[in-house]
Amino acid sequence: MKALYGHLASFERFQPDVLISERTVLDGGLVTIPAPGHTDGHIAVWAPDHQALFVADAVWHLGPLAKSWGPFTANREANADTVRRLADEPSEQLFFGHGPAVRRNGRDRLRRLSGVRD
Repeated sequence: MKALYGHLASFERFQPDVLISERTVLDGGLVTIPAPGHTDGHIAVWAPDHQALFVADAVWHLGPLAKSWGPFTANREANADTVRRLADEPSEQLFFGHGPAVRRNGRDRLRRLSGVRD
């Protein structure tokens, strides 16, 4: 991967204005959820009014649902824990950084991916 993406190291790193270290309700009702693993500061966003969970890169949907792809994951164990925690959200819809949305049974799909048994 370094040969493919090594040139990115020459770019200045983005410094966020706000670090999300705990579940936070934003104005308008969206909820930010820390979702480390893909990167240290990775977050997911829960839209309760729509039962929609924006998982970003914690889960990919290029074919079957999969946890963040290994070579692009800073901490695989943390990512697996994040997927288990996200599976607790009563989500119907899932939106990904990579791949098409899941419009039904999002929570069930995340639970299966994370190995959670009923």
